[in-house]
Amino acid sequence: ISIIKVIGSLVLGFLIYACFSDKSIFYLGVNMHYAPDWLVYNLPDGLWTYSMTVFILTLWDKHDLNNYIWNLIPLFLSLSYELSQLILDMGTFDLCDILFSVIFYCLAIRTKFNTFLHKKYTYG
Repeated sequence: ISIIKVIGSLVLGFLIYACFSDKSIFYLGVNMHYAPDWLVYNLPDGLWTYSMTVFILTLWDKHDLNNYIWNLIPLFLSLSYELSQLILDMGTFDLCDILFSVIFYCLAIRTKFNTFLHKKYTYG
């Protein structure tokens, strides 16, 4: 199920960006006059952060210090990419991108934690 979450959120983020964002090199020309900006520009960032976080959580499914450090990598990459746009004036800095990345990172952690609890109390 984790691989479905990883691939599904990655593909969905790509499709949203490719179909609706005129900034994409893959822009498919879908005209969405009524699509909110957060759907087109911020949601893909959150989905990509979610995908990377679930991938790392699945890869390192242990509860030790190294696991927690690895789990911070998706959030660090998302935030550093966005902040580099602000500091280096490369691209478009958007505070909503940071918000979506943090929310989807927390959602991935929460989902994995719920799975861990379910396994622990169902199977002993």
